[in-house]
Amino acid sequence: MSFCLTHLRRSEKGFVLPLTMVVALLLTGYALFQWHMYDADKRFLREKENSLRLSLLIESGIADFAAAVERNHDHLQFTYKTGSVSMKIENRGDTSRVTLRAETKKGESRTIRFQYDKINDKIMAWKGIEGE
Repeated sequence: MSFCLTHLRRSEKGFVLPLTMVVALLLTGYALFQWHMYDADKRFLREKENSLRLSLLIESGIADFAAAVERNHDHLQFTYKTGSVSMKIENRGDTSRVTLRAETKKGESRTIRFQYDKINDKIMAWKGIEGE
C-alpha cells in the first residue's frame, strides 16, 4: 500500500508548479491591465476637469467683458478664484477684435478670439486658437 502512495506522489512530474506559474502570470497581467485602465481614466477625468475649469473662466471673462465693454479699454484683466482672464481688445470702428486668454492657477491655458459688434452688443464670430 505504501508503494502505491509513494508512486502516486512521484508521478506528478512537475504539473502543479507550471500551472501555478501560469495562473500567477494571468492574474498579474489582469492586475496590470486594470491598473492601466484606472490610470487612463484618472488622466481623462483630470483633463476634463481642467477643460471645464478653463471653459468656466472663459464664460466668466466674457460676462465681465460685456459689463466693461462700454469703457473702451485696450486691455482688460479679471482675476477669479480658479484663475485669471486677460483680454486684448483691438477697436475697429463698429466692431472690436478680442483675444481672450484664460489661465488656471495650475498653469493650464486656453486662448480664444472673437469679433464683438458694438452696435448690436453681441459676439459675431468665435474661434479657438490651437496650440496656445
